[in-house]
Amino acid sequence: MDFASLRDGLGHFRLADAFDIGAVALLCYLGLSWLRQHASRPLLSAAIAVLLLYAGARLFNLYLTSLLFQAGAVVIAVALLLIFQDDLRRAAERLALRRTPAARAGTSSSTLDIIAETVHELAEARIGALLVFPGREPLERHTRGGEPLGGEISRSLLMSIFHSGSPGHDGAAVVEGSRLTRFALHLPLSRYPEKVGREGTRHAAAMGLAEQCDALVVVVSEERGTVSIAHRGTLEVIKPAALRERLGQFLEETAPKPAPQVVTRWLIREPGLKAISLLLACLLWLGLAYRVEPVERPATAIIEYRGLPPGWAIAEPRPSQVQLTLSGREREFDGFSPEDVVVSLDLSRPSEGTLEFALSDDQVTGAENLEILEIDPRIVRVQVFRVATLALPIEVPRENELPPDLVLTAIETQPATIHVQAPVAQADSLKAIATEPFDLSRLRSSKTVRLQLELPPRVRLVEGQPPVIEAAVQIDRRPLPAKKAG
Repeated sequence: MDFASLRDGLGHFRLADAFDIGAVALLCYLGLSWLRQHASRPLLSAAIAVLLLYAGARLFNLYLTSLLFQAGAVVIAVALLLIFQDDLRRAAERLALRRTPAARAGTSSSTLDIIAETVHELAEARIGALLVFPGREPLERHTRGGEPLGGEISRSLLMSIFHSGSPGHDGAAVVEGSRLTRFALHLPLSRYPEKVGREGTRHAAAMGLAEQCDALVVVVSEERGTVSIAHRGTLEVIKPAALRERLGQFLEETAPKPAPQVVTRWLIREPGLKAISLLLACLLWLGLAYRVEPVERPATAIIEYRGLPPGWAIAEPRPSQVQLTLSGREREFDGFSPEDVVVSLDLSRPSEGTLEFALSDDQVTGAENLEILEIDPRIVRVQVFRVATLALPIEVPRENELPPDLVLTAIETQPATIHVQAPVAQADSLKAIATEPFDLSRLRSSKTVRLQLELPPRVRLVEGQPPVIEAAVQIDRRPLPAKKAG
């Protein structure tokens, strides 16, 4: 890495590059945040290390390391898709199915007090319980069974539902606002038994729902008399006295908020992970998008002749293109179109004879952000001359002869005259414009034929004049000689 050229290149940092880095940083943050929630800490650390190694390999031009990464990129991507296919599917479902603000009714302070006190009483009595507090995401796709209730939350209602004699005591109850909307609900079991440990089925069910949506689940252990909270794929034991505060915090986080508050909360959340994501995006941009070393590419430029005054012409053949060698960084070639490269020659002040142009970079358009290393040929010569407009008759040259019994009476062309432009020095010597030769030996009767005009050197048709004309060839039979009297 040439740090001097890097400093020089960063001096040309564009606003578009800032948006580019920001978008990649956001994607890195979302990916790392998702890995942190759904993968183990060693796997998250390994993913960050691999990304840093790859970005460093591209940044410092480590050829073999970059080649190994490129060869294994597809295999790694497929492996990740297979390992996390269920998590990816659930992430897509979360984006598609989000609870509307109207569906997230607030829970009053008195209701939270009743819930916290009753949960504490259930824990002391060793009565198992499952209480589900929905977040922003729907529960319906992850639960089954259950009975609708809609009852106002009270101590007696909660105690009766989770009493061992109640038919629905093994299921979960859903708390929405100040009501229990469903009870005896079956929750999915956790896919990671190691996170549940030696806890029972209730804890596995609480973890299962917390892994698949953003709901918070309060679980009371029937065996140990402890209170645990499952949320965002984690399970932790909490003191009954701290439950009230934790529930209030969760409901505040999931309550609808104005857009500015949502943005502010997101910006201040997980600053360390955001810093790592930004660092990864910068390294990837330096290694992939921003290439410090220049590259060279060939291009063909069309020559255009502009400004030629009326009454002047360019002799044919004339140079029509030149070859260029262009140099620049990879990103400077983005959007570059070789078809747009033109070498422009100014003929607004012509003089009779051969004009010589020494081509310079200023005459090349369409490659403004690139350096022109070579122009081949560097010298272009064109011949210009004054022209006069003439109206000349058309002649039809003839080949061979008619059969002896036929005689040519006339050849009439349509049009009879043609307008051409010819060099002034040549104008006096031009008397007519000839067509291609016409073979008379094939005629047996009068006929109209189409013939191509054959223009002398440096003579051209005036715009709108036809290059092919029609010639009406008229013939008669030759009269027989009179017989002599015997």
